[in-house]
Amino acid sequence: LRKYRIRFIDGVHAVLSVIVFAAAALRDKNVLSCFFPTPKHETQEVLDIVPVGIGLICSLLFVIFPTRRHGIGYLITPGKY
Repeated sequence: LRKYRIRFIDGVHAVLSVIVFAAAALRDKNVLSCFFPTPKHETQEVLDIVPVGIGLICSLLFVIFPTRRHGIGYLITPGKY
């Protein structure tokens, strides 16, 4: 059961997943209008650019630091994992 313990990288992946979810939620007009009813032009530009940057950075980190965990519905692959 040692190989199934939660490791540090699992926590990092969880935090990054929540950040990506929040960035994706900020792209929705209903959510955005709730937090920023009438944003200034500069604020609107930042709100348009930041989710793309967050997604890019987190995707890069997911590729650089992969996890061995399998999600729901994924078969266990034979071999190293």
